[in-house]
Amino acid sequence: MTNEEVRNALEQLSEALVLADTTDLPALAGLHTRFEQLQGWARETGAARLAAATKKAADLIEAVILDEVENAPAAIDLIGETVAALQSVVRDGRSAAEVDFPVELGLDVETKTEETSGGDSASQVSEGSTGATLPPHIDEGIFSDFLERQESVLEKIESLVLSLEKSPDTAALGELKRILHTLKGEAGMLGLQDVERLCHATEEMLKHTAPNRAVESLLAVKDWLHQAFDCYAGAPTSPPPVEGVIKALETPPSPSEGPLPQIPPEDEQPAADDEAPAYLEGDPDILAEFISEANDHLDASDVHLLTLESDPQNEDALNAVFRAFHTIKGVAGFLALSEIQILSHEAESLLDRARKGELLLAGAAVDVTFDAVDVMKRLVGYVKHSLSTGDPLEREGALGQLMARIKAVLSGDIPPEQAEASGEGVDPAGKLGEILVESGAVTEAAVD
Repeated sequence: MTNEEVRNALEQLSEALVLADTTDLPALAGLHTRFEQLQGWARETGAARLAAATKKAADLIEAVILDEVENAPAAIDLIGETVAALQSVVRDGRSAAEVDFPVELGLDVETKTEETSGGDSASQVSEGSTGATLPPHIDEGIFSDFLERQESVLEKIESLVLSLEKSPDTAALGELKRILHTLKGEAGMLGLQDVERLCHATEEMLKHTAPNRAVESLLAVKDWLHQAFDCYAGAPTSPPPVEGVIKALETPPSPSEGPLPQIPPEDEQPAADDEAPAYLEGDPDILAEFISEANDHLDASDVHLLTLESDPQNEDALNAVFRAFHTIKGVAGFLALSEIQILSHEAESLLDRARKGELLLAGAAVDVTFDAVDVMKRLVGYVKHSLSTGDPLEREGALGQLMARIKAVLSGDIPPEQAEASGEGVDPAGKLGEILVESGAVTEAAVD
């Protein structure tokens, strides 16, 4: 909006408020929309005080529409005074800092109790550095009840966060999101803008970050809310600026959704002795379940790949193998099993191309998929061994060459219809050795 448009909008608002009928809901909705437009203009121009004033006015109109104020005419008068103050800034060129907005809006930090023109009591609750206040249409008793509930709410948030740190639980994550959403709505109604903003930022963070990878940030949110609610209740200290907590929530996406690290071909990899040993980080029960389910998926994939070998366009078999790698990738990302996650991601990309008809899963393409299943079985076996012994995860030396072959098929460097397999990356003797070990005929040491 231009300054001229803002001046005209304020003039129209001033005239409309003089004749406002508190029972004319469509007209009130129109006023609400106009204030929201003014709020957007104020934010775009960086006028924080004006943005806060227009938001308070919009909230008050909404309260009138919802019949949440005892004296609706007095609320309309208060909104009219707000418009007059806005006009003195936009039309008369006064500084926003020197303009006296109605104290009932609670734009000032100090705690005040003022009488509105209709005789209603309007209470403001100081937030110290955060500047949140209680709008005039909210009863002090309602606010006190809200504060009393928050101790148990914060305890529940902490319990859910610590639970999600140990194991992925869709129900627990859903409950955490519902609590944050409810708190955001209540904070918005009560004029606690920083609480509202923090809850919104936390909701956004949880859309792209696994909660077990954001435990520190989530606990920091809980701690800030605890300090803020103590401050509202009369504690002498204020929480730190909320911007710092919100900034900490802007973390990179979790490995299961973000950019994957690259594994170079085997001849470009550093010697194993040069790398720090990698230990399992996930919950043992979840890891055990992952091992069992991954092996089931991989055994089924072998069967489906045999079908695809003779019928490359069999959609059911193709989708089944794709889902297997997709499922393994998601859980591996959650459990920080990077090699499994990386391989499943590349195999999934190859299978997705085949599902879309961009690639025929035949020749080198189906061969490399078979090999991906075999290597994946070995990787899962390493996880099983580490889980039972506590030893660090064994590195898969064939992974680099296998990844290079998958990328070659994806890029077209190896024609998909080529029936000849390169044989690189997966040692056929390794497959035989696994069979012999599993049958008890020989030991792993003997195979090595």
